[in-house]
Formats: sequence, structure tokens, C-alpha cells
Amino acid sequence: MIIGICRSKNNQTIVEPFVRHHLRLLDRLMICDNGSVDATKEILAKLAAEDGRLIVSHDEGFGDFQSKHYADLMTAAEQFHPSFIVTLDADEFLGVPDRDTLIAMLQQIPMGGYGMVYWRTFVITPDTIESCAQDSPKGFCWRRKAEIPPLFGKVILRLEKQSVKDFTLGPGNHSVYRNDGQPMPSTDFGTTLPLLHFPLTCKVQLLAKTVVHWMAFLVRDARARETGDDGWQSQRNFDKIVNADGVVSDADLCEASLMYAQDLYCEGKRP
Repeated sequence: MIIGICRSKNNQTIVEPFVRHHLRLLDRLMICDNGSVDATKEILAKLAAEDGRLIVSHDEGFGDFQSKHYADLMTAAEQFHPSFIVTLDADEFLGVPDRDTLIAMLQQIPMGGYGMVYWRTFVITPDTIESCAQDSPKGFCWRRKAEIPPLFGKVILRLEKQSVKDFTLGPGNHSVYRNDGQPMPSTDFGTTLPLLHFPLTCKVQLLAKTVVHWMAFLVRDARARETGDDGWQSQRNFDKIVNADGVVSDADLCEASLMYAQDLYCEGKRP
């Protein structure tokens, strides 16, 4: 049993292809919608009615509590006795052509261990602004040559006959550890099992994503601007948009797409 878990918020431009792609690969896909105010809820409801293997839950709370959402999804997944749990965001697509290929890859993960899959981030360019907005992810033609840091990965757990309660996911699902402190064996998939990443699709999404994310960081920590680095990207984009009176230019969109989650954007706040 292969189960995907995902927390989603305001992903109307890409959530349907995300769901359809992964239901071809996984046995079940569990999505927690975190208070979307666009058409995401309606799209998910339609897809869930169409295919019962999509299980949708809702949390209307506002704030950056991603770790709690994924912990809850892990707990909910245990009822299906999964052999594998794949952690995903709604803008991430497992880069395999079919289920048989995915199963062959997952078998490389040691029992009770985890595999790491890494971003290949696709970007908006001046000549693809319209196609990216109208037909994500098919409308994308270009991806980053390099990721900085190069190993921005997500976790796939192999659980056979073990409880999800034995494990805790790290922030952003970029790591995992056993609650008893014992080491976990792992497999590094490198470029053999890429995680195709489409973080930005259009100007409206960039504007909404920036404002919602930064406000959510402030709900979690009112002093986030002074005390933490986690929200540096949202803070930077928020300040830039405010200074431009809420206007997002073509150049702004392309720059934000290219530099999404890149350390070069952190202006010295990260090592």
C-alpha cells in the first residue's frame, strides 16, 4: 500500500493535475485543505466524488502549522497499514512514468528507513508566462539548471509492520527521525527519482501565496521578522509587492519563479 499525504492551500491552478497524476501512481492520496479561499475546495470535492481513493480533510485554521497538518495526516494514514508514505506538496510531482517504475524505485528503500527525493524546479520565463498560467504544469518549458542548496529533498517512508507513531517528520518534510532516537537507514535517489516542482504558476498566485504565507508566519510568531529565518522568502516578496503598491510585473514574476527557495535570495540570513 503506497499512500501520499499532502497539505494544500489555494492551489486551484495546479491541484487537479497533481491529484490525477498521483492517483495513477499511488493507492490512496490524502489531502488536508488548509482554509483555501480560491476554487481549491470545489476542485478537490469534485475529484473525491470521482475517485474514492482521494481522501480530503479540512482545517480552517489560519497560521503556518504545516508540521501539525502532516503529523495528523500520518496518523490518519495508519488505518490503511501503508508500506510506504510519500510526503508531497501540491506543487510537487513524482517524476516517474508509471506505477511499476515507482514500485521498483521504492523497493530500494530499506525496511524501516526512508528515501530522499529532490526538487527539479520548473520556472516561468518571459515567453511562457501565458502558457504557465493557463495550463500548469504542461505549459512549463524550462527548469532551473541548479538548485541552491542542491539537495532540497522530501521524505518517503518505508513502514512495513511499523507504526507511524514511531516516526516524526521534520519541518517541511525534508527529514524524518525515529522517536526512540535510533538511527534510520536511508536511500538517496539523487536524480533517478526526481520531484518535479512547480512553485509558481502566475501573477495572481504569486500575490496570494506571498500575502497568505507571510501573514501565516506572523500568526505563528508575531515577531517573525526579527526572530526567524523560516519566512525570509515570503517576507522579502511581501515587502517588494507592498513597495510596488501591489503590482506584480512580468519581470517580478519571472525573477520570483527562478529564485524560489534559493539561498541566494536569503541575503545572508542562512549559511
